Amino acid sequence: MIEHFGKRIPTTLEELVRPEDTAVIVVDVQNDFCTKEGKLTCPEMVTKLRSLIEAARRAKVLVIYIEDTLLPRRMSDSAPWIRHYMIGMQTNDPRRVKESVLDGSWGQQVVDDIKPLPEDIIIKKFRSSSFLGTPLDLILRSNHIKTTVVTGVVTHGCVESTARDASNEYFVVVPEDCVWAGKPELHNACLTIMRNRYDVVKSEDILATWKRALL
Repeated sequence: MIEHFGKRIPTTLEELVRPEDTAVIVVDVQNDFCTKEGKLTCPEMVTKLRSLIEAARRAKVLVIYIEDTLLPRRMSDSAPWIRHYMIGMQTNDPRRVKESVLDGSWGQQVVDDIKPLPEDIIIKKFRSSSFLGTPLDLILRSNHIKTTVVTGVVTHGCVESTARDASNEYFVVVPEDCVWAGKPELHNACLTIMRNRYDVVKSEDILATWKRALL
């Protein structure tokens, strides 16, 4: 830990992810995004993420689940927001934009492998960043959180948007094996960008740090 102009800056992973200072943010690991025909599309990532979440609970690290959400009749979608989906799909027809994660649907729910527990926090969001229009910042500040461990899907979308907004006021750690995107080229490109902005590590290194903290 170093001090610069009265501000304390961690320099090691152990300092960054101290259990009492850290929250794990699980972004959009929902049925509509992570399953196809009843099977996980990212089983390796979910397995790693489950281990991270279980270790966080043992270490009493705050776990926060983010649920991307769509209101009926697209009441939560602006025209620019629909346009951004159209660009991603390379279409000029907004009717082709799938109604994913409809509020209250099975598709909106977190996948069974990492279901939230009663003590976990669940926050609905309506845009890419988990901070925009949500109480996430208030909850983090209320619990004296200094570091966010950002996980989930998709790497180049809601994960990166959440990490970028978090970095304004929080240290950001991204476990590279606990994020995923269906397009490997975008996943890898985004990780390259994030390595130049945040601490991108392997989840096993975070697990080892929390294990030592329990000794």
